[in-house]
Amino acid sequence: MTSFPDDCIQGLNDGDWWVKDETRTIDRGMLVWCHVQYFSQIPLQLVAERTVREDHEHAALKAIPLSASGRKAAKETLPVAALPSLLDADAYVVNRCKRRPCLVLGGANPSLVPKKDSLGMANWQTSPFFLVAPYYSADTGNRSGFPPALVQKIRHAHFRQYFLDQLPLGSSKGSILRFDQTFPVGHEHASFAPTGFRLGDQALFLLEQWLNWYLDGTLGDGELFAFKELISEEFS
Repeated sequence: MTSFPDDCIQGLNDGDWWVKDETRTIDRGMLVWCHVQYFSQIPLQLVAERTVREDHEHAALKAIPLSASGRKAAKETLPVAALPSLLDADAYVVNRCKRRPCLVLGGANPSLVPKKDSLGMANWQTSPFFLVAPYYSADTGNRSGFPPALVQKIRHAHFRQYFLDQLPLGSSKGSILRFDQTFPVGHEHASFAPTGFRLGDQALFLLEQWLNWYLDGTLGDGELFAFKELISEEFS
């Protein structure tokens, strides 16, 4: 059973925060492995340039900022066989990524478009996706981790885009869920790998209050509101 500090919202949960789930059926609250991009404030576009003008099989690749100002994506000076030119404003975008635990937030049971209604369409236009938010290590001793003072503020609900958690994956280090980096994942089995765990029913109920707070900025009058009031009194 995963243990939590007293001054966190998990203390309002009566049962197990994480429960075992050996199915591969995607559902809200499921903990899965996915490859997560290192999101940057400005996307990076991949551009190819021939190293020798007469040779279209070898090229140097550059990653340059891709602006949303409406300008067309930069084009390579001459075509390169391995990276064909794209039409209109399409661009090749490149990002670094890492395999991370993620929480399924929605889109688990999409409404599938019948084949007869999608004749002639590209597969990407109707292929179903679900939404996940990634977890990052809260290891305060790691250069890429979070400072202890910030971790405490996250635990005390100072920032609605962060949620402090303890994952059932063998590490005693805390993990921080980032709602602001939610992204789509394809339903193809190669796109994700189940961890064998999901949130318990009450745990999912509490987390969804936090998610709603992130989405619309209001707390309502439920358990999260009561938790913030209590924390404000105890740690003011």
